Formats: sequence, structure tokens, C-alpha cells
Amino acid sequence: MLENITSPADIKDLDIAESEKLCGEIREKIIQTVSENGGHLASNLGVVEATVMLHRLFDSPHDSIIFDVSHQCYTHKLLTGRYLEFDTLRKEGGISGFTNINESEHDLFTFGHSGSAVSAAAGIAAANKLKGSDAYTVVMVGDASVSNGMVFEALNSISDKDIRLIIVINDNQMSISKNSGRLSAHFSAVRTSRKYLRIKNSTERALSKIPVAGNWLIKIIKAIKHLLRFVVYKDSLFQSLGIDYIGPADGNDLENLEAVFTEAKRRKSLCAVHITTKKGKGYAPAEQAPEDYHAVSAFDPEKGAEAPKKGFSEKFGEILCAYAEKDDRIAAITAAMCQGTGLTDFAAKYKNRFFDVGIAEEHAVTFACGMARAGMKPVLAIYSTFLQRCYDQLVHDASLQGLDITLAVDRAGLVAGDGATHHGVLDCAMLKCVPGMTIYTAYDYKELEEMLSSALCEGGINAVRYPRGGEPTKNIPWEDHGDFAVYAPSENADTAILTYGRLGINAASAADTAGKTTVIRLKKIYPFAAKDVISYIADAKHIIVAEEAMLSGCLAEEYAGKLKKLMPDTNITVKTLGKDFLPHGSLRYLYGMAGLTAESLAQDIQAKRK
Repeated sequence: MLENITSPADIKDLDIAESEKLCGEIREKIIQTVSENGGHLASNLGVVEATVMLHRLFDSPHDSIIFDVSHQCYTHKLLTGRYLEFDTLRKEGGISGFTNINESEHDLFTFGHSGSAVSAAAGIAAANKLKGSDAYTVVMVGDASVSNGMVFEALNSISDKDIRLIIVINDNQMSISKNSGRLSAHFSAVRTSRKYLRIKNSTERALSKIPVAGNWLIKIIKAIKHLLRFVVYKDSLFQSLGIDYIGPADGNDLENLEAVFTEAKRRKSLCAVHITTKKGKGYAPAEQAPEDYHAVSAFDPEKGAEAPKKGFSEKFGEILCAYAEKDDRIAAITAAMCQGTGLTDFAAKYKNRFFDVGIAEEHAVTFACGMARAGMKPVLAIYSTFLQRCYDQLVHDASLQGLDITLAVDRAGLVAGDGATHHGVLDCAMLKCVPGMTIYTAYDYKELEEMLSSALCEGGINAVRYPRGGEPTKNIPWEDHGDFAVYAPSENADTAILTYGRLGINAASAADTAGKTTVIRLKKIYPFAAKDVISYIADAKHIIVAEEAMLSGCLAEEYAGKLKKLMPDTNITVKTLGKDFLPHGSLRYLYGMAGLTAESLAQDIQAKRK
């Protein structure tokens, strides 16, 4: 059945039994593809029925269907004409693991971060009303994402309730890390009988047939229902904001979903539909340990996914635990990414000094500032791409106040499979503008330990960056010179490569190939002490400054400018990832697009000598 679906129109006439069969085929396809390509599994398996029913009842793309974060969009992709391409998921040149505006008219936004979709959906719904359109806007947002401040801002700001906006709360009682905070407890409290809506609708239909008194009785029953709900649940979050609330309903039961979505559609106005789903549904290992199957590498479906190999994230957690044992002022903070940032052991060993603030990165920074003001040594572990949200807090609440905090910037640089929404290629351009900022980038675990030690001892804001994955396996004999390392494989070098982080591997390989080349790999990447490295490249006629970052505002340009003042007769070239967002693909593929492979750098060196 699935292979014959080329658009949502092909499922409009399916009955419940046929829809259930389709859901089974979709699950099989998702499990097969993710086991081969890697990707987000548990979240996608949980929303199969809900996505099928949304596309049955609404008319995409006339009606807008939007997924917050969008790591639960695989069913949506399969139903919107991408079945034949689905095997290319997350592969080079293939379809993205997130919704992508360049792929389909059914993808309204390229989303990869939590909290943005409700604001976007509200904007679309408001515009539709202004245009006189009868289109609906449906946004699916996870229960954990509702803790994001931007979602609250959106819900609070919608003053016009007469817009066709349906907010579907996907309540799977999980976030990437265990749900935190009172909002999670709120959703737990309002889970009620799954038969509620079915009984409500049938009762209203029966009463409406009673002459004269029927409609009066319906109003009386509704008043009693609202009174009981208030007494039992103390009102719901959405009702307190003036938003009609439907639910909770079983989000994995097609008949139940049909009832609640039809009811929401019938109202033709702003409402929230609360559905409960089983994360990982249909694949036993993912049901039993959904946090382990949030994002996985390729695996054998019969055996299940293997535990991920330890990398920089896990090493960071080990180092921080060791430091925390010696210094009880050290506290760790994460924004719903305990496991992803390697803090699982820290959370277990130092419960009183571990703080998961939920998907609230801005709050996390200012919370860290408060801890610092009270004499603690806060360490905020955060992905580079999510740190983008925190610029104002870093400037106003950390730098302006003269506070000492440490940022453990995970996934710094390219993040191969996830693509543009997750590449950590803008943090340096952002961080260097913040007064009092010191930025380090670790090449291996030894440097990570040294940098964290320095960050915890020094004043100001210190950012310690490290990439996804593990340390280099290739042994390069770097000479350590404090804030930088030197690789000089040949004498009388006429060329130098200045770089940092894992690009040092490519630079060293290029030096071996091209010969007569010295590589300077910075460890403290900002501020840049240009005078300290000059003596090692004084004879260079050509300097290539290579950086794994986007060109706009990059450090490489600043490095090049300082070197040019000190070495005016030297030819200096800047090589970065360019001005455009890069797609998903392997690291080598992406380096190739930017001309940052070892081969490309060697060719650049040889070309400059001609």
C-alpha cells in the first residue's frame, strides 16, 4: 500500500482498517531505513498514527501541517511523495532527516530546534485570516518543547482566538532526556479516560435530537463538565490562556484520533489537542528504552542498536566528574540534553549539583550567571547550534555583570548527518563579540582536560569547544607550545597553514603531501596572539588560514588581518565553509564541498608555488 502513495490525496478515502495496515507498513519502512542510515527512531515511531490521521483529515499543502523540531517527520515525508527517495534519508545528496523547504511544498519550514513552530504556525494562521483563506494550520509540538519559553510567548500572544490554528500536543511523557519541571507534571495530571471524547460526542448527538430541551441540556452538561475539570485538574494550561482544550486522547488509536481531530476541525477556531503517544511504538527495544533510540547510528534491527561509542561528550562528563569530586563549587547545567552532553554519570553522582532546566537554553545561561554570582563554578554543557539562542544572555547577564561561567560547547563544527540545522559553525563568530570571552577548541581528550581546567580557574566567560565523535586516531607528532601546537615535517618551509580543531588532521596530511609546509594548530583560538606564532612561520611566503566555520564573521578573517599587518609581504588566503548553509552528508563530503580536505589543501599549496 505505502509504495503506491504519491501524495496525501491517496489516503483520504482509507477506512480505519486500511489506515492501520498503512501505519504498519510505515513503521516497517522507518525501522528498515533508520537501521541502515541512522536517524531519529523512537520519536518517529510514536507519531505514525497521528501523522496519518492529520493527512487524512486535512488537505496539505492548502492546510499547513508543521512539526516542531521536525525529528518526528518521517511519516510526513513518506505520505508527501518521498517514498521513492526515502532510502536516501540523511545520505549525501538525499533527503534530510528534518522538514526542509527545498524538498517539498508540504514542508513549510526547515526546522531542527525546539520551540519555533507554534510562533510560525500562529503567523501563518493570522495571515490566512487576513487573506480570507479557509485553510487550517496544524502544528505538532512535543510536551517537552512546550517548556520552551518561545512556545509560552506564542501562546500568550495569540489574542485573536478566531483563527484556524490547531496545536497538537504530542505527549509521550519523554523528552530526549527525562522530562523536567512542573509542566511535565501538569501533563501527567490531565491524562484521563481515552473514552471521554467518544462518549461526549455521542451524548451531544443524542441530546441534540431532543426537541426544545436538547440544546439547553447540552449547555448544562458542558457547564458541569468544565466545573468538574476545574475541581479535579485546577484548570488546564491552555484554558487558562483562553485556548480551547481537547483531550487527552490516545495518539496511537486511529478512531480516537479521528474523533478529536474532527472535533478540532469542526470548531474552526484556535484550540489545543492533547494526545498521548508511545515513543518507539512498534519496535520493542525502542519502546523499552526510548532515550537510547532517540537518535541512532546504523544498527541490526534483530539485535537492536549498540551503545554509542564514547567520544568527546562522554570524556567531558568523566573529566567534569573528576573535577567536581575535588571542588564542591562545580555544578553542571544542561538544557534537556543530559545523555547527549555526557552528563549522565555526573547527574547520578552529584544530584544536588546537576540541573536540567528543560528546553530553555536562554534560561540556562542566566541561571548559570546566578550561580556564579553566588560563588559557584557553573558549567553549561550545550550543543553549539543551540547556543545560538543565548547571545543576549551571554552579553547582558554574563559579560556585562563580569561573571565567571564555563560553556562546554558540544558538537562544535560540522555535524554530518543532521545537516544545516545542527552544524555548529556560527558559535565562534558570535562568541568573539562578547567582551571577556576566551575560546578554546580541543583536538584530543588530553587538550579537553587541560582546557576545562584552565576555564574553571580563569575569570570571565570561557568556552571550551569540541566536535561530535571521538579524538583523532592518526598519530601526528605535534610540538606543544602552550596556546598552540606546531607540526613542521620539513625544513625551509615556504608555506604555512594556520587552523584549529580537527582540521589540524587535514592540514598535517596536506603538509606531508605538499612538503615544505608548517602547520600551526591553535588551542586557544580567541583572543589570537598573532605575535606568538610569527617566529614559527616567519619565512613563509604563503599562509592558508583554514577554519571549519561559515565565512561571515569568522575567526579566520581576523587571524588573516592580524598576520597581514605583521607580515605585509606574505600572501594570505582564507578558506572556510563559505557563505551558504551546508547540507547533511559525511564529514569528508562536506569538507570536499568547502575545499577543506587534505587533498584540496595540498593542491592549494602547490598552486600558490607556481
